[in-house]
Amino acid sequence: MNKIGIICDRNISSFDIEDSFHSQAQFSTQVYSEPVDLVRALESQEINGLVFGIKNVKNKNLSLIHKIKGKTPLLPVSFVSESISDWARMCLASYSNASGLLYPQELTSLNGIFSKMFRNEEVIARRHPRHQTHLQGLIHRRGKKLSCIIGDLSKGGVGCEINGTEFESDEVISIDVPLAGLSKRHTMDARVKWSQLMGPTLESGRSSHRKVGLEFCA
Repeated sequence: MNKIGIICDRNISSFDIEDSFHSQAQFSTQVYSEPVDLVRALESQEINGLVFGIKNVKNKNLSLIHKIKGKTPLLPVSFVSESISDWARMCLASYSNASGLLYPQELTSLNGIFSKMFRNEEVIARRHPRHQTHLQGLIHRRGKKLSCIIGDLSKGGVGCEINGTEFESDEVISIDVPLAGLSKRHTMDARVKWSQLMGPTLESGRSSHRKVGLEFCA
């Protein structure tokens, strides 16, 4: 099992980060209070992934990742921060297996992102912050209307949960998104970016519960 080293400043809860990993039991974690202890664990290969929890990603933090990546270019590393500038996201995107996530709203993605990085799959930097929601949405697909729960929402797309339906990658559908504070919905065309089985598989082989990532069409 891959082991993730975690070090945080006083603004970010290491317990929240640990919980995000332990929710699916794919990784073990170790929290460090001193940077020197983290470095020793990395050099002795006690850990093979890093999470830095800091209030703001600054130039000195980017210099740190430059040094780390110079020695271990494929090491999965993520910054979890209350504020990540577009410049910082661009810098992180220039390295293999590096990411930046907003705290706390993007913590739910941490487990999946590290799974991708350990498989050396490309992690695409998000252009828009996500906001956790619990909204009743409606998907229009092939002449049918499908109820869904919108779990996260950004200017660029949504993540939603749905029962009993499989989606094809790059399939274009429409989704009704409730407008905050209004009894109205806004219909958006969206492209299926990924579809993940969340619940058990029925004997028929069809999924019973899926989470689907949708990107709004321009």
